[in-house]
Amino acid sequence: MADAIRSKVIRADVVSAYSHCPRKAFLLHCTEERGTPHEYQVILEEHTNVSRTRYLAALQQTSTSIRSYKDGNISSGIDVLTEANFKAADLDGYCDVLTKVSGTRRENTSTYEPTIVVGTQRIEKDQLFHLSFTGFVLGQIQGRPPAMGYLVTAGGERHRANLQPTYKIVRSIVERIRSWSADSPAQPPAVILNKHCPYCPFKSTCTRLAEAADDLSLLDRMTPKLTQRYHGKGIFTVNQLSFLFKPRRRRRRPAVPPPHFDLEIQALAIRTGKIYIQTLPEIQRSDIELFLDIEGVPDQQFSYLIGLLIHDRGSATHHAFWGDTIEDEESIWHMFVQKANEYPDAPIYHYGSYEPRVIESLVKGFGSESASIGKRLVNLSSHVYQSLFSGPTEQSQGVGQVPRCILDRAGSFRVAEPRLAVPLGGKARGGIQAQTDFVQRRRLRSLATSHRRAGETQIPRQFGTERRLRGPAKAERHQSRERPACGP
Repeated sequence: MADAIRSKVIRADVVSAYSHCPRKAFLLHCTEERGTPHEYQVILEEHTNVSRTRYLAALQQTSTSIRSYKDGNISSGIDVLTEANFKAADLDGYCDVLTKVSGTRRENTSTYEPTIVVGTQRIEKDQLFHLSFTGFVLGQIQGRPPAMGYLVTAGGERHRANLQPTYKIVRSIVERIRSWSADSPAQPPAVILNKHCPYCPFKSTCTRLAEAADDLSLLDRMTPKLTQRYHGKGIFTVNQLSFLFKPRRRRRRPAVPPPHFDLEIQALAIRTGKIYIQTLPEIQRSDIELFLDIEGVPDQQFSYLIGLLIHDRGSATHHAFWGDTIEDEESIWHMFVQKANEYPDAPIYHYGSYEPRVIESLVKGFGSESASIGKRLVNLSSHVYQSLFSGPTEQSQGVGQVPRCILDRAGSFRVAEPRLAVPLGGKARGGIQAQTDFVQRRRLRSLATSHRRAGETQIPRQFGTERRLRGPAKAERHQSRERPACGP
């Protein structure tokens, strides 16, 4: 294997992968594994091919001095070279277009700047690293790296990028990849799960290894900095971290601390198989409530569906405002605003930060007269996410996993107990479902926030509060003496 590593050249996809995850770069560069490509990446590659073909065809019609790249073409002085694949030592670079740029009077030389066509509407981090690596390799050939490069997005727009600040980072990544070739045998970097994992072809393999090692990166919001801090304390696994949590002692006049996401409680929930409630969410209720979900394509900054559920004194009505094209976005926005303004005092519930960002953008684009919509938004995730801690199989369920009794009493009842422990086994009766399909499953996903009664399963009555506990073991000994948390 070591001989195979030494014979491999360093490519742009490996450097781009390193910017997301060193282990992914190692597997691409040092092994024959390729994993299972994510569907999104496959679609993105198809869009890139279509955009590249379209851009090169348009370039052929507008440029007179243009030629396909071959070795030695850089010294020929041709203005435009297309589909350039060039090598320098153990580095292999590619770009769709090389454009000749004249130097200053003092230098009296010409250099080439790279252009890469991408399949997205916006510039991504890995695309900039790809372009910077291409410029880095090009600098090895022409004696000086280009100061600028260009990325052409799917819409045909050409974006100029300053490459000089990233050359230092690219150089350090290249040296790190080269060190893998010097090691015999090379050891892969440790598994660290991050936000890129859902799109990575090695997701299943790394997740399985992380679960087997009980790695700290399995926890939500576990950053590399926090990981190093816990490692310095001798904490390397989720199980070890779970024993650091100690419930607070109840005081006569308990001070209400600001909500925060507690990694130690989450680790405890995973180890014990329980759902822990740090504080009951306090949500203001109203006779008329609106529940909002917006579906869109963030890459294109296009919202194609605004879904609204109106809960009026026990009755519910659904509204779906569809936009087939970007031109329809303004009309569906005004239809939504008109319907929402029929209930000016009703709060608008949503789940997550996506809806506020979209509404802020739509208000700027289509008129400030609807700015009051943003003031009525209530983000349920801010009430729930920092209060509810569950095991790994429930973490992706979102608000649909919130116990019914908490949603019912959130507006008028505030528990004095410091913690609630809900056994996961209580979900054997079918769990808590999302309330509304809203025409089709893909049309609305997060209307579980409406917590309507229809189709819901009641939480078993044996749930109890953990009061004045010093640890989970003591909580189990006192379980028979705890009063029900969801009683009438």
